[in-house]
Amino acid sequence: MKKITPELTEEIKTWLEWSGAKLLAMRIASPAPKGVRNAWPEYATLPDDAYGYTKNTLRAAIPSRFDITLMDEILLLPALIPDVLIRRIIHSRALVAPVSGKYLYSYETVAKLLYTDRKTIARLHGKGLKIIGANLSPDNADAIRQSFARINQ
Repeated sequence: MKKITPELTEEIKTWLEWSGAKLLAMRIASPAPKGVRNAWPEYATLPDDAYGYTKNTLRAAIPSRFDITLMDEILLLPALIPDVLIRRIIHSRALVAPVSGKYLYSYETVAKLLYTDRKTIARLHGKGLKIIGANLSPDNADAIRQSFARINQ
């Protein structure tokens, strides 16, 4: 059996959270076709509305094509987990708000959805990260590491 280090599981967790943040930064509301819209950005028409006095919220930048390619590759990693429940936990904990860095689903929230306690969810999340680390090929891990380092320079 392959030896899984805590550094590898932490690295996989970082990759998944980064990918989840990029996924949410894409701002895709629906896969359905959109109606007619304008390509011009919204701007303040009155001087009083400019310079942060509006209710506009801070948004993360839309990911580049390289970010999206790496995100797709990383978001395939939970498919290495055979148990559907653990896979759902890994996917839900990967969703991180791109601006604030907060988890969309805390351990408590996932525990309520699955009718269990937060310690069980935390344990299953750690188990899922270890399963990914055990099933991840060294070549694939190195490729993700290199791409991740190149993008985050």
